[in-house]
Amino acid sequence: MQRSLVFSELFACLNIRCSINKAAIGLLMLSGMASPAMADGVNPWSLTLKAGGGYDSDVAINQIQFSSGRPDTEENLGLSTSYKLVNTPKSSISIGYGFSQSLYNSVKSFDLQSHDITLTASTKISKTTVGGAYSFYHILLGGRPFLNMQVVNPSLLAPVTKKVYFHGDILYLNESFLTDHTRDAAHYQPEFQLFYFFDNYKAFALFGAGYQNETTSKSGPEYAFQGYELKTSVTVPFNLFDRTGKVKAEYDWVSRDYSQITPSIGVKRYDRRSSFDLHAELPIVNKFSLEADYQYIDRISNLSTSNYVESLITSDIVYKF
Repeated sequence: MQRSLVFSELFACLNIRCSINKAAIGLLMLSGMASPAMADGVNPWSLTLKAGGGYDSDVAINQIQFSSGRPDTEENLGLSTSYKLVNTPKSSISIGYGFSQSLYNSVKSFDLQSHDITLTASTKISKTTVGGAYSFYHILLGGRPFLNMQVVNPSLLAPVTKKVYFHGDILYLNESFLTDHTRDAAHYQPEFQLFYFFDNYKAFALFGAGYQNETTSKSGPEYAFQGYELKTSVTVPFNLFDRTGKVKAEYDWVSRDYSQITPSIGVKRYDRRSSFDLHAELPIVNKFSLEADYQYIDRISNLSTSNYVESLITSDIVYKF
């Protein structure tokens, strides 16, 4: 497999099920690694459609770490499309739109719908690719407007050795909750990852760390926090029915300490989250593929609605053009 194709799959794997969709960042970083042949004669449009379902042992709203305490089955729909406004061997500018919908059979008030528009740009300077992205998200919960988010994400990608790459970025995020403005907040989250490639660049391991800081409005100081994140993952190819797929295993740990007393519990809140994710993809026919995912999340908190264990199993049919 060519290295450029491996990097494409790398970033696709890296951004699976992120609470903030960084897929566009992967695409912009890739543009700087493309060869001149890749830049010529390529359709500037891309389209991905997804449909599937799953089972959730404890339906929760991850944006506010709130658990319903109820299991349910779900149906999922997704669409993403992008257009390359500029696509040269060294630079790229793209604009894209994304849509996702989760529909629960019983816990209807937790149905989640998301729309996003993203503009990305990158350029290659020597062996380093620098870029940035701006995204706007509109999220509905239970069919009602719930949250608007604006995201600014500068980033860079640079080789350390032939098999080790460094990726660093800073996520600036502004949240405006449409149902409870006391939760309005601004975040900044610097993060870095090291990628180690092996098996002739067909597989890679990731090691990452990040810092999280959230500041809130004066009317909701109990939601402000500082936190840290550590993650590691490995992605490897596999063969099944004469087709080559890929499987990724990831472990993620997050610690958050809140700066002010939470009135409902009378003390400062803390959250600790450990999660394990196993994700597999396998081409089926033509442009269709099958994706399956298992996620286990263990949240420990002194706030009861954020203290829960969740297991989520999903499978999807995906069409990519």
